[in-house]
Amino acid sequence: SAWLVYRAGPTDMIADPWERRIAEMGDGRPTGEIVEAIWREEIEAGAWVVDIGLWKGLFNQKVVQAIDELAQRGVIHIVPALARREDSYA
Repeated sequence: SAWLVYRAGPTDMIADPWERRIAEMGDGRPTGEIVEAIWREEIEAGAWVVDIGLWKGLFNQKVVQAIDELAQRGVIHIVPALARREDSYA
């Protein structure tokens, strides 16, 4: 089942650009949508499609790992798609 991401507070103190962008997208979006959005942003920023395409599985894993780490630090909440977070900033 899908998991939804909600930010737990302000994102301006997050130094890592990927982590900050993930937290900014924490408005109830599914994790898969966030992974794909980060992917598209990397491509638009000039990542070599051939090179990054070869590593898409690893790329996806790194973004999911960043989501998990943000959740462990309490920056975001991850909830099943059927649930809603009432204490989020989304």
